[in-house]
Amino acid sequence: MNIFHRRDNSLESVFQWGERMMDDKIERDRELDRLRKNCKDLETQRNELRQALASAERKTQALESENARSKIDHATEIDRLNSDHSDQVTALLINHSAEIQAWETKHSDYKRDRDQFIASVEHDHQATLKKLNGDHDTATKRLLGQLLVNQEESTNWPDEKLSRQFKELQRQINVITAPHNRELSVPNGEKLGRSLDPFGFVTRVGRGKAHFLFKSTIWSILQDHFFSLPFGFGVFGDSKLQHTLVNLYSAWSDMTFGHNPNGKVA
Repeated sequence: MNIFHRRDNSLESVFQWGERMMDDKIERDRELDRLRKNCKDLETQRNELRQALASAERKTQALESENARSKIDHATEIDRLNSDHSDQVTALLINHSAEIQAWETKHSDYKRDRDQFIASVEHDHQATLKKLNGDHDTATKRLLGQLLVNQEESTNWPDEKLSRQFKELQRQINVITAPHNRELSVPNGEKLGRSLDPFGFVTRVGRGKAHFLFKSTIWSILQDHFFSLPFGFGVFGDSKLQHTLVNLYSAWSDMTFGHNPNGKVA
């Protein structure tokens, strides 16, 4: 009985061992399947990573090529811009130089024309001044001749000659004080000083008749000057010229009639 009992125990142990082995095999198979699956997944991930790496390398190469082309294009564009800038600066310098030269030419021409104009004006001024001085000297000599020339040794000017001279003087005063002469017109609202209009003539009769006041003033001045010295010499400007004429007449009278041997006015 013990022998059979031990045999039964051995078989049961073997069966149990076999079951354990089978369970272990199944578990190992499962683990192996899981590992195989993991390996397959890892292989797939490795392939995907290789593909991604290859794609990244291609993109990197493309970017590097694009970067190289961009650098070349950038350098080319910089060269073009520098060339354009240099051309523009050169053109501006040429235009600026041309404009400066043109302005200098215009300035030189203007200066030459100005100098010629000034010289012409100066020449005309000198000629006019010379003519005026000549006319003045001629008029002075004529007046002196009219005053000092002896008519038949002892006769005075005839009344007809004095009348003509007086009428000519009257005509000139009328021309100067004519109502239409704007140089002597009195502006609206303008008041004349007491030295010119002491009695308020223009205020009373209106500025339209101011020429009467000017005419009266001129006659008053001529009258005062005419009788301020003998022979009417008071009308000839300042006192120096007046006394020169008087001294000249005195010298002529002395030479002619033997009076005042020093030829001076006392």
